Amino acid sequence: MAYGPWAGARWRTVWNNGYYRIDVQWDYCQDIENNKTKISMMAQRVASLNGYYSFTYTATQTGVGDFNGTLFAEERNVSVGGGGTTVVDCTDRHSEVPHNADGTWKNGTYYGHWRFNVPLGGAHNTPTCGWTNFTIDGEIPTIPRATTPTLSASSVACGSNITINLPRHSSSFTHRISYKIGGKDKGTITTNAGTSFAWTVPNLGSYMPNSTGVWVVLRVETMSGSTVIGYKDIGFTATAPSSWVPTASISSIAEATANLATQFGGYVQSKSTLRVKSAGSGSNGSSISSYVVTIQGRKYNGTDITSAAISASGTVPVTLTVTDSRGRTASKTQNVTVLAYSPPQITVSSVARTSDEATTATCTYNFSIASVNSKNTKAFYIQYLNGSTWTDITRMSDVYTKSGSVTSGAVFGVDATTKVRFVAQDYFTSVIVEKGVGPTFTLMNFGAGGKSLAIGRVSDNEGTYQCALAQTHAHRTSASGSNGYLKILQLVVTATAWNYGGIEFKYHCGAFSTSWFDTGKIVINSRSATDPTPAIVMCSNPDNPIYLHKASANTWDVYVAKIGSEQAFVFDVVQFRADRIKWSFQNQQVASLPSGYIRARWEHLNACYPVGSVKLTWDAANPGTRLGGTWVQCSQGRVLLGQGTGSDGSTSMTFGAAGTGGEYNHTLTQEEMPSHYHASKPLWVGGGGAGSNNCVAGYPTTGKAGQYGINTENTGGSKAHNNLPPYAVVFCWRRTA
Repeated sequence: MAYGPWAGARWRTVWNNGYYRIDVQWDYCQDIENNKTKISMMAQRVASLNGYYSFTYTATQTGVGDFNGTLFAEERNVSVGGGGTTVVDCTDRHSEVPHNADGTWKNGTYYGHWRFNVPLGGAHNTPTCGWTNFTIDGEIPTIPRATTPTLSASSVACGSNITINLPRHSSSFTHRISYKIGGKDKGTITTNAGTSFAWTVPNLGSYMPNSTGVWVVLRVETMSGSTVIGYKDIGFTATAPSSWVPTASISSIAEATANLATQFGGYVQSKSTLRVKSAGSGSNGSSISSYVVTIQGRKYNGTDITSAAISASGTVPVTLTVTDSRGRTASKTQNVTVLAYSPPQITVSSVARTSDEATTATCTYNFSIASVNSKNTKAFYIQYLNGSTWTDITRMSDVYTKSGSVTSGAVFGVDATTKVRFVAQDYFTSVIVEKGVGPTFTLMNFGAGGKSLAIGRVSDNEGTYQCALAQTHAHRTSASGSNGYLKILQLVVTATAWNYGGIEFKYHCGAFSTSWFDTGKIVINSRSATDPTPAIVMCSNPDNPIYLHKASANTWDVYVAKIGSEQAFVFDVVQFRADRIKWSFQNQQVASLPSGYIRARWEHLNACYPVGSVKLTWDAANPGTRLGGTWVQCSQGRVLLGQGTGSDGSTSMTFGAAGTGGEYNHTLTQEEMPSHYHASKPLWVGGGGAGSNNCVAGYPTTGKAGQYGINTENTGGSKAHNNLPPYAVVFCWRRTA
């Protein structure tokens, strides 16, 4: 390859003595293929640096030497005027200089040469320079060598083309391209690529069995003939094409529940379980990592699975999903047909005597049994218990569904209960409904043994009292009006000393949304008094209490709050020593309670809050108003602390019961301050007169040397600091009685 164009002539200053300056003119061109530069030395230039110096000499010794060390001496007639410049032509001298293998200039290796000697012995400061070398290091550009390739894409699927762009620096250069995977050579792609090469990426699946891509490094060697000039590496990701997916297949689906296939010839809803065998294979180097069979939203793992019972009927899909080691999936679905099935049903089952005193009974029924393609077994029968044996009243096995009635024989005694059962039975199960035919009705019956009594039925003669009639024992108020208070009971206490008695009752005040069935308790303990005040008045619900008011001597009225306009009830009245308190139901509404009433306290007050207990509330309502007892507000502005000895991990302290302590704000004493210091440097005062550097104004007399301390200024306000933790304020109460 020939040299390229000349870069352009340029001057290099090679000498300057302050009076004259000498420059050398040179140029270069480069042979890229052969990695060398040609340098031309063409002229010299002499400049007078001021108007006072000039010379003319007809045999000035000039000349240049090439960069290979050959010197070419010449003589020229040179005349330089004061402050002027003269160019001295030289015979053009060319030299070829090879570059380093990487195309860089060999710094410090090659030099040009020149001479310019006016043989006047240095008179008038004329140049007297013999052969002298100079360098052009840093001015010769690097010759491009190895091609730097680029790629048409950063990732390409196997089987697709990737273009390798090769911007070579010489049209004679060719390229040898190979590729590596995992640092190992895998083969040569081409040996004679020009400016680009389209490569079809081969199947590299075996190099990415567990991923969808593999890093491929291309090595591009730039060739000049058979000589390798250099190489560059570039990489891309070869990907698994989207068509590389595993395959899935369902080998077989079979009934897994014994005998069902033989009986029904198909799958049965809620009874059949499926055994599914599966297979699969990877694609282009991958392997199958999981098999998942999905039936009715439930997943089963493995190649041979047994499902839970199939709950649906009709068409049920069975889907196999395989996942390969690349994370890619494939699915296969196969449908199975499931026969509808539901357990037998008995929707009507009643039995009654044909008349009050009859020993026969009519049995009414309605049943259904799933046919399951007419292959289900079927039976329906009605039986009565005859001693310890169930005996048929009727039996049928020819239909899957039927409704009707049947009358039994005379099998039901008049004085005993006889059990009857209705049974619907199929291949899988039996549904049984049991009924009873009771004795014939009688208002009152004494057991045959003389020790039993029954009301509304015949006695079972078991030494017990039996009642078959509905019972009611509640008093319902009928007073009109809404809200306010309702007088529900009146108590008259026997006017005798040492009267001990009590009454307990349940009450309901109207609306179930706010009050259910609450309990009131009143106890009399008169001691020597003949008109005592009740000793105990309690209720189960402190939000719906009873109120006691003395109407007259030995007479007390019981009130409850009336909720809305609904009626109230009083029931389950129980007395202790009934002769000491007489009571009667009342039915009177009042807008407000009479003065002097007693509000019942909560019956669990002493158990939950004995005297001395502390209770915290968010509002200012005294707990005694709702719960009863006497409560006082306590510990205002103080936190509560447990009695005894405690430790914070470094210090132990003992706190006595009912003790107090602490403070809201605290001023630190000197002993409480952390140990610290205030840094200061002493002032050194040396001898010297006033104003000298050794004298500090305001310190000892001038001329008296010594070291003196400095007092730091005071700071701080000596105020107390807040000593409170973060807090939320509540009301604190203590029960005193």
